[in-house]
Amino acid sequence: MEGFTEIFVWGMDNCGQLGLGGHNRGKKYASPVFCSFNILIKELSCGEDHSAFISDSGHVYCMGSNSNGKLGIGDRHKVFSSSPSLVESLSQHIAIKVSCGWTHTAVITEEGVLFTWGNGEYGQLGNGLYEDSWTPKFVMKNTHDVSCGARHMGAVSFNTLYMCGSGEMGQLGTGRRQNEAFLIPVSNANVAQVSCGVFHTGFLSTSNEIFTMGGNSFGQLGIGNKKSSISAQKVPLKDCIRIICGNCSLAICSDGLYFWGTSIIGEHLTPKKLKVSSFPIIDAAIGGSFLIAIDSKCNVFSWGNNSNGELGLGDFESRDIATMVTGFKGKKITKLAAGGNFVISLGMNNREKKEYKTPLKSIEGNRIPVLSNRENIERYSHSPGQTDNLAWESSNKKTRKGSRESFSKKSLDKIEYERNSYRNLAKNAELQASLLKNESKTFKEDNFILKSENQILKEENFSLKNENKVLKEEIYLIRNEIEGFKNKLPTDQVVEKVKETYGAEIKSLKTQLEAQCSLQNDLESDLKRALDQNTLLEDSLEKAYKETSAQATREIPELYKKIQGLEEERKRLIEKSETYEERLGNLQILVQKTNEENLIMDKRVQELTDEIRRLNNFIQELQFSNENLNQIVQNHESSYIAMNYENSELQEKVLQMHSHNKEIMTNFEKEVSIKAKEFKDKTIGILNGQKANTTRNIISDDKEGQHSSRKDLSTNQQAKIKNAVSKILDSKPPESPLKNLRVSSPTRKSPDRSTTYRPLSQEFAGKTPNKYDIKGKIQNLIQNRSRIEKKIKLLESGEENNL
Repeated sequence: MEGFTEIFVWGMDNCGQLGLGGHNRGKKYASPVFCSFNILIKELSCGEDHSAFISDSGHVYCMGSNSNGKLGIGDRHKVFSSSPSLVESLSQHIAIKVSCGWTHTAVITEEGVLFTWGNGEYGQLGNGLYEDSWTPKFVMKNTHDVSCGARHMGAVSFNTLYMCGSGEMGQLGTGRRQNEAFLIPVSNANVAQVSCGVFHTGFLSTSNEIFTMGGNSFGQLGIGNKKSSISAQKVPLKDCIRIICGNCSLAICSDGLYFWGTSIIGEHLTPKKLKVSSFPIIDAAIGGSFLIAIDSKCNVFSWGNNSNGELGLGDFESRDIATMVTGFKGKKITKLAAGGNFVISLGMNNREKKEYKTPLKSIEGNRIPVLSNRENIERYSHSPGQTDNLAWESSNKKTRKGSRESFSKKSLDKIEYERNSYRNLAKNAELQASLLKNESKTFKEDNFILKSENQILKEENFSLKNENKVLKEEIYLIRNEIEGFKNKLPTDQVVEKVKETYGAEIKSLKTQLEAQCSLQNDLESDLKRALDQNTLLEDSLEKAYKETSAQATREIPELYKKIQGLEEERKRLIEKSETYEERLGNLQILVQKTNEENLIMDKRVQELTDEIRRLNNFIQELQFSNENLNQIVQNHESSYIAMNYENSELQEKVLQMHSHNKEIMTNFEKEVSIKAKEFKDKTIGILNGQKANTTRNIISDDKEGQHSSRKDLSTNQQAKIKNAVSKILDSKPPESPLKNLRVSSPTRKSPDRSTTYRPLSQEFAGKTPNKYDIKGKIQNLIQNRSRIEKKIKLLESGEENNL
């Protein structure tokens, strides 16, 4: 009976870790997507960006990122796998448990053998090396639990905890902070289960107690503080069932789900009971920054960060409380695993009659090819009814392109692929024969065991018979002694004597005899059943051996024929390969010439690249200089605009001042003219007063008392007055208004005449005087005025004295 397990996936599929095929890689799924790999699945685990599961037959499949070889497929050129790929090197083993870390993977087989592969930089593979492993490597035996963390790993063997990998935060619990490349025993306690987180580790004891160790920056140890620990510390919880570690910690206990550490729901340094569901929690997982759980009614709850749709709630909004995921369309979820930002969950198993003789080597895209039975091509779908074409149909539809070298390479790859396919068929045939031999060997071993048990029962029966014989002899001796007593004593006395002497012993012997008889009967019945069972087993073994031999007899000639055909095909392919190798040699010569030309071109390209780099640097310098010049020009333009604006304002002010100064100068000229006229009149008046005095002195006898006038002065007097005034006026500075006065004859009026006096408006004609010029002129005028007044006073006093 075979079938398939319903699968629901959601979250980020950037590396194909959801197994939805290459055409869906890189998408985000905010709601659960239903799919099936057409295979029954019993275990699964998710890492940072890869995932793995174990089929019902015990084969291991991996998908997602193949960095550091964490898929275990041995192909160093394969960056990722967007569909499940079989870990072929474990196909001869039956796996029962798988664990995915950030960059490494571990598997336990049915025999308790531990295999690891992937990144070994910190010794987390436990194989004694600090290097990557691209295929599974044996680590240890007698392992019943394993957990991979970010960069470390824990395993349980005979209830003892072993740790390896990074120990920088004390997560190994060895009492020191250093890496370990081998699995080191760190706890003698009875350990039942271990879980490795990012920087800490937790384990469950057989007494249902939880212990933690490692980093504690976010309270993930649950011990009431944030101090890290290099040894195991007890968490205050009882009746625990399971411990889950990641960035924080979860514990499933008999009374509910407990959380401690830091997440979107807050920071808790000690365990806090979460309200998730009214039904008991049966499974839980911790993702990169989110939590997810299942209750006993198969309801799924999630909370935390949701930037990639990892909560499966149909949106990308975060939740700080547990929210039920409702996108399963009535399907029940039984198991789940959380990765960095994605979730894979298992639904119910749908069983149907299908026979697979060998493990599925690859689940390519949306299909499962079965190598041992070409007509059984399985298909996988995202939704019921959706199917894709076969792998070989898809490969035959690819367009051939490229150079002759790539064509030859593809042809050789195709030949190699066919050769490997035939080899796989031969291996499958050998595997069938080996399986038949193993079954026959198993039957023989069972028969040998039954025979051994039968022999043991016979020996026990023989021993019991001997004991029974001894007991009979003892009874016979006792009876003889009793007969002797009978002969010597009366009957009643004999009976009493025998009772007194051997009564207790006789009872004990009777009891032993009855027990021995009962045991003998049981042993005889067991022996009879064992003989019957042995007979049936021998018949079954003989029948199975005959059937196996007959089947092998029928199949082996066919296999030999196939192998012969494959050998012929191999020879034909070798001939083709030689032809292709010859062509490939020619192509290699051509490629070599091309490479030489490419080297020359590369040198030229390098030179041109250097020249371009130099020109680019020069251009950048010019651009930088241009930017500086532009900045300077902009600054000058701004200054020019500001100066123009200031100049316009100054021009307006100058015009205003010029107009105002003109008005002031006009008024001042008028005032000076008036003052000069007054001064002239006053001077003439003074001169006229002097003449009158002189006339009165000369002509004292004039009785008429006539009013004197200038024409009454003599010529000498007029000349003296004129010379005195001229001397006074000549002593004045050129800019003095008195300089322009003219002494005329007192006997005539002064006619209109030209003057050498220049008004201020003419002195500053053609230019605009500034305020300092105007202030200087005004100061000079004031000084001249004071000097004129002083001279006038001196003139008045001097003339009076002279006259």
